[in-house]
Amino acid sequence: MDRKIYHRRSLVETVISSLKRKYGSAVSSRAWWRQFREMVAKCLVYTVERALKLLVTFLVWLWFRLLYSLQQRISTEPVFDISLSKVEAALIEENEVREHRWGGH
Repeated sequence: MDRKIYHRRSLVETVISSLKRKYGSAVSSRAWWRQFREMVAKCLVYTVERALKLLVTFLVWLWFRLLYSLQQRISTEPVFDISLSKVEAALIEENEVREHRWGGH
């Protein structure tokens, strides 16, 4: 058996199983065309629910991505509380103390 065809079959069986679990395995109509309409309606509802779920997931992802991007643009301050000028001042002072102790260069 061709692997592509079998894979499609497994996907179809998964969707049918999901439909049965979500909406029940029985149809209430007696006439075949009404049964068909009922199944088409269930499939449409299932498709719309999946599309909405995917849309909401994408919008949430997009929202967090936007917030992260804005946070990166807004936060220009260093993460640490100490500024670079304080570090430079401490290094200069340390060098002056060393030069004073050892007679300078």
